Amino acid sequence: MTYIYSHTTTQSHRTKTQPRQEQFRKFKLKSAKKEEFTRMIPSKHRAFAKEPEFPGKTDLIKLKIDTDEEHPIAQSPRRIPYWQEDFLMKKLELWQRAKIIRPSPYPWTAPIVMSNKKKNID
Repeated sequence: MTYIYSHTTTQSHRTKTQPRQEQFRKFKLKSAKKEEFTRMIPSKHRAFAKEPEFPGKTDLIKLKIDTDEEHPIAQSPRRIPYWQEDFLMKKLELWQRAKIIRPSPYPWTAPIVMSNKKKNID
């Protein structure tokens, strides 16, 4: 059995202005790479999201996953800590409204794993 997954492009989430270069100052690049990156930004500005919450989508590719005759492996859902439930539900609703995710009718799913980002990454 084969499933096809594709996104459609929505202009509302594409960046129409160049990303601010100060957003990239935190990356520690060597001088030559920094110059190359700075020159590249204006020509590739549409590849950068305006807001991290809305990374954007493309209709340029389609992903085809050939599952052959394999059956899903059953996994128990992981328990989400009570203090993270509200945060998770808000994120899922936001991503669903932004059409980043959608409910799946297929049994091929995996449990959600929540992890915190480090605050200071040097």
